[in-house]
Amino acid sequence: MSERLSMMMSIRLDHLVGSTSTFEAEKVYQTTYSPKFGLVYQLMPDRWVVFANYLNGFVFLDPAITSDPDGTNRRIKPFDPEQANQFEIGTKAKLFANRLEATLSLYTIDVYNKLMTDITNTQNFKQGGKVNSKGIELTLHGTPLPGLTIIGGYSHNYNQVTKSEPSDANLGLRPEEAGPANLFNAWIDYEIQAGTFKNLNIGMGVFGASSQRSLNRLTLGAMKLPSYTFLNGVIGYQLDQYNVRFKIDNMLNRKYFTGNATVNPQALRTFLVSFNYSF
Repeated sequence: MSERLSMMMSIRLDHLVGSTSTFEAEKVYQTTYSPKFGLVYQLMPDRWVVFANYLNGFVFLDPAITSDPDGTNRRIKPFDPEQANQFEIGTKAKLFANRLEATLSLYTIDVYNKLMTDITNTQNFKQGGKVNSKGIELTLHGTPLPGLTIIGGYSHNYNQVTKSEPSDANLGLRPEEAGPANLFNAWIDYEIQAGTFKNLNIGMGVFGASSQRSLNRLTLGAMKLPSYTFLNGVIGYQLDQYNVRFKIDNMLNRKYFTGNATVNPQALRTFLVSFNYSF
């Protein structure tokens, strides 16, 4: 549109024709369109921009085998596509003579036609739920010195069920699949540029998440998984066409868990050695 202002507009159309199984003669027809719109304005060309965008997305859901609570009347049930509308605003800047790049964004996402487990019948699913998600994301990436790379990020996400049936007992609560509300990561990597140990690479990173509720229902209660933080490290050496790397994940051997209505233990301290040769 101009030297400083850019605009993007598009629309995607999908038409799906199929059957719930190879044994079903009845066809299922689903047509979905997805518009996108975006604006980018350069406050300082090639150094500082602000942006805003709207995005509609969808997911075609696979049919599922369902039945009555006692296991009888088994049938294959189709579902409508799950839809989402996202609005986002943000800014991106290059700082310190372009040695550091930072991006900050705010977003809100409304998901509807959401498929949810039927609490009254574990052999069934219900559709029509709505979930609102909004939050903030910050990412940093830079090379302040030759051979030194720094990467960091933080996100906070507020997530709430805004529509569901009374039997779901989750209205107004954070859905189990939303995961932790806070996530952060930082990684620093240095490759020696000269001398005897030239091309020796050393890196270390910290990753963490706040506590989360693997189960969060008014009728069943809440099951809270604790927050966690763990360290990873790597050392590598590049010689001509050869590259050797030794990596340690979860260096401090922390016990931590993830889950969605489950409790899944994650890997303890893990060692990995890799060797690569480039032709």
